[in-house]
Amino acid sequence: MARLAVLSRAAASASGISKRAAVICRSRREFSALFNAIEEFPDIPKTTPTQSKVGTADITKLSNGLIVVTEDGSSLSTVSLTFPNGGSSSETYHENGAAFANKFFTFKSAVDMSSIAILRAIENAGATPFTSATRHSASVGYTCVPENAASLVGAVISQTACSFEPWDVHETLTVAKQQAAEAAISPQVALSEAVFASSYGSESILGRSFCNSNCTPDSLVSFRRRNYVLDGAILVATGVDHSSFVKEVEGALQEIPTSLPIESNEAPVVFVGGEARLFTPAGGVAHVAVSVHSSAAVDYATRSVLKHCLSLSTNSRSSGISAFAVPGLVGVYGSSPSEEAGALTDSLLSTIGTPPSNDIITRAKLNAKAEALFAIENGSKSLAEIMTMNVLHTGSFTAASVAAAFDGITNKDINEAFAATKKTGLSLAAVGEIQNVPPHRVISSKF
Repeated sequence: MARLAVLSRAAASASGISKRAAVICRSRREFSALFNAIEEFPDIPKTTPTQSKVGTADITKLSNGLIVVTEDGSSLSTVSLTFPNGGSSSETYHENGAAFANKFFTFKSAVDMSSIAILRAIENAGATPFTSATRHSASVGYTCVPENAASLVGAVISQTACSFEPWDVHETLTVAKQQAAEAAISPQVALSEAVFASSYGSESILGRSFCNSNCTPDSLVSFRRRNYVLDGAILVATGVDHSSFVKEVEGALQEIPTSLPIESNEAPVVFVGGEARLFTPAGGVAHVAVSVHSSAAVDYATRSVLKHCLSLSTNSRSSGISAFAVPGLVGVYGSSPSEEAGALTDSLLSTIGTPPSNDIITRAKLNAKAEALFAIENGSKSLAEIMTMNVLHTGSFTAASVAAAFDGITNKDINEAFAATKKTGLSLAAVGEIQNVPPHRVISSKF
């Protein structure tokens, strides 16, 4: 953690502003990116805009349970295979860290193709590979020109039939440990981990650390074999013809063994509303987050509107407070000089505890709807993510249905969602020089 203070001082001295102000500005941006995946310059328009061709997605469910979703309007193709059970919430107690490690076990040797051959095929096709993993799911895929999209689909599907060569496993665990070590010195990652620990308990399936370096070869293999399976997975492709792509997928599947059945983890997850605090030198800065449980936050559209309601509140605009939302949780966070942490916490409480006015709800719905529609137009990868999310939760996708989901939310729905949070209590997460952050029992009584 000593490196954290060094990083903070270096960033501040490189600019013409105070040390702590530099840390605060950077922290807000980086923590927001963790939750909301913000682009560096999200508002700059395209230099050569084209009329949207996004329409209705074509969907086919294969006999092995794989759901194939395509659209043919995108000028670039993104092929993304999402495993709904690939997140850390599907780990067993002894597999903690396996979801994080499997994020780096991507395009490794499969039963019919070596990792070198897979990577060479991706490079020859001019494709850009990607992988992601969260507490709730995992994805692997690539973006390329449409004419090469179908030819590489076998490389993605093969990740459900890895051969687990010793060198691949060793390399993956080494990279995972390096990435976990880097995450350990980031206040934004620490605050993100603390949000879940305080909300669900540090030993619960959602409260345990995600960026964990304790994964073993056995847990890496057992987790992947159980959760990286085609039954229930969603394969999305943009900019391709549906029937041709499905035929290519079916041909690739002939070379891949049948996936094992999913053994879902049924352990209940309960919001406990506690606190998680990590005192560490941070350049005189305290990072604080307050969150509440909301069953309505399971729905993407409602969750987005709730987040925008918090962002539009008077306290958020005047105090530099930002909002975040993930399945089941909504909250606000901010950073301040350590001696002002008490005032920051009061502002966070006021923001999350004040019901939004009808005017704010109306504006929040418009902002959330625009954000979702812009995501559809923001490129093939963003479109693939929206398609996956909608098919996963509703079983279908059209641009019109995305807009309709927001139009169908009423002011009463949002007011009831906010009222429900009062009954569950709240959680407190604090990282940095937090000696002036009030304890949970104090802020809970105010809430």
